[in-house]
Amino acid sequence: MTQKPGSSESGFDESGRRLGGAESGGHLDDVAGIVLAGVHPWGECCLERVLPRPLMPVAGRSLVWHAVNWLQRGGVREAVVCANGGTRALRAALGDDAGLSITLGYFEDPMPRGPAGCARDAAATSGAQLFVVVDGTVIPRLELRSLLSAHVASEAALTVVARANGPWGQGDGGSLEPAGIYVFSRAALEQVSTVGYQDIKEWVIPDLHRRGYRVRAYTIKDASLPRVIGPESYLAVSMWAAHRIAECSLPDGYSAVADAWIHASARVADSARLIGPVLVGPECVVEEQAMVVGPTTLGQASALGRGCTVSRSVLWDGCRVGAGAVVDRCILATAADVEPEYVVRNTVYFARRWGGWTALGRRVSEWVTGNGKASSASDPVRGVGLRRRVGGR
Repeated sequence: MTQKPGSSESGFDESGRRLGGAESGGHLDDVAGIVLAGVHPWGECCLERVLPRPLMPVAGRSLVWHAVNWLQRGGVREAVVCANGGTRALRAALGDDAGLSITLGYFEDPMPRGPAGCARDAAATSGAQLFVVVDGTVIPRLELRSLLSAHVASEAALTVVARANGPWGQGDGGSLEPAGIYVFSRAALEQVSTVGYQDIKEWVIPDLHRRGYRVRAYTIKDASLPRVIGPESYLAVSMWAAHRIAECSLPDGYSAVADAWIHASARVADSARLIGPVLVGPECVVEEQAMVVGPTTLGQASALGRGCTVSRSVLWDGCRVGAGAVVDRCILATAADVEPEYVVRNTVYFARRWGGWTALGRRVSEWVTGNGKASSASDPVRGVGLRRRVGGR
């Protein structure tokens, strides 16, 4: 199947006024989703020692779940999730307990193909004529039907959702940066090579321009598309999501208590204080006189000891904060254990088997082993890290 540059081949009328079932809020015809969840750990995110970015928890769900749910809410009936060896974990995160009705397929490329190569290969498994390709590390907030209507009306082969880098996010005097969402016609994806690593920004967009295909930008503001790149952005996105817990589709079992959402299987002591937006996951234990200040998320089976304080932080599953400890603006990865009376601030804190801790806000940080000794030489980390409280204060 071929498409002449500038022609319309999307299954919709050329006026762009009708978009499948969009007018009635129904499903979209001839549109499929492709979720790029096979993110290779290039060393940009130390958290990938424990989990790949698409599987990191945000507001009680995996990060990739938010992208799939966006497609579903927009009326897309089917999507293909592209992975590179992590299909089993993705199936678990998006399975029967995830509250999704969209039909999901899974595709693994045996060799790294890049985002464009993965999208092309995944599209070959679908009969759709139009593909919404979304990075599994973003939480889309833009209106999908508006994006598709703009794509069809422009008769583009490829629409690139882009952030404006100019003053006030308007692009005045600035450039545009791809934001991780694309709308491809089938013909555009068929121009992608069937072999080798294929990148959308560096190779596919220039190649389509050379071939005479129309490529357009759909400009958004940063707030429309929170994205996780490293630990700092992950913490920011998690705190942003905690403020919007009521807008999220939480798993079953949660109920609102003031500004907190607490799972029915969690145990929160009567004297514990939950202040601001707080999410307390399944099987969590919050002991007497502990204080949790939001935005904070507690993962499954995490435990907060007597009199500890946790604020502006994210705890993954199975974490422990000892009695009297203080944790502020931190990420505690799976099974991390903060000892009693310790103060931990502005830190990514790991279980011992994953390497101790590292500071937020630094690309190269001092790593510390479980015994408190530096594992490699580096500049001192200021205003972060660990210290034991003196005199219980």
